[in-house]
Amino acid sequence: MDVIIFSGQSNMQGETEARPAAAPIEGAYEYVFRGNSLEPLCHPVGENLGCDETHHSRLLLGQAHCKRGSLVPAFCREYVKARGETAAIHAALGSTVIEQWQPRRDRYNLLVEKCKAGIELVSSSHTLGNIYFVWLQGESDGIIHTSKQSYLEQLICLKNALKRDLGIKYFGIIKVGRFYSLDSGFKAPPLEERRRYEEAILEAQEQAVKDDRDFLMLTRITEKLTESPEYLNPFVPGHYNNAGMEILGKAAAEGLISQTQNQ
Repeated sequence: MDVIIFSGQSNMQGETEARPAAAPIEGAYEYVFRGNSLEPLCHPVGENLGCDETHHSRLLLGQAHCKRGSLVPAFCREYVKARGETAAIHAALGSTVIEQWQPRRDRYNLLVEKCKAGIELVSSSHTLGNIYFVWLQGESDGIIHTSKQSYLEQLICLKNALKRDLGIKYFGIIKVGRFYSLDSGFKAPPLEERRRYEEAILEAQEQAVKDDRDFLMLTRITEKLTESPEYLNPFVPGHYNNAGMEILGKAAAEGLISQTQNQ
């Protein structure tokens, strides 16, 4: 059984307009840290864990916002078709920057603790397959003007730590979509500058994939999705709705499947 870890900020945590009415995904399971169990995967994914005094939510990892939708079930539905039974581990939280996910930080430590426990449980009842890490993050780094070089260095540091601590085979990137330039609530700096700060993150993610074979670009479809109102949460700018999550999850799974065909 392959293990797929889903991490990042709000679009990975899940911040859709409503909770989808969907049955559990056959052949897919979610590891639940509280109770140390594998449960049939369905909405909502994730669980509220930890306490971060520096973050507005006071959480280290969070469940899909208001117990609504996320991309994880759509991803796993597609993945199971190709690879069979799969275990998902959700470890994400909205509004986080990459610096907060670095090794030795509390959030990283809890991510590793949860994932190690999940991998151990899978190993105790199944033949453990590959461990993949899927990352959707970077919107907040655009907002705080993280440079391309800084984001790239921190991305590589995170990847290397995950290979060491969890044995991940690949670090899959869902290229982050537009965010900073979409929200009219951001009055300064001007739109042109906001787009440049976004570009720094987008370019860093592309550079990582180009330079380091441990990274895989799973999909770049976010650019089109953020240009299409029918795929965005009408209540929260820059966030995908359930229809968008279905497309994004399926596209990312197809990207992982196609790039790991013979492994």
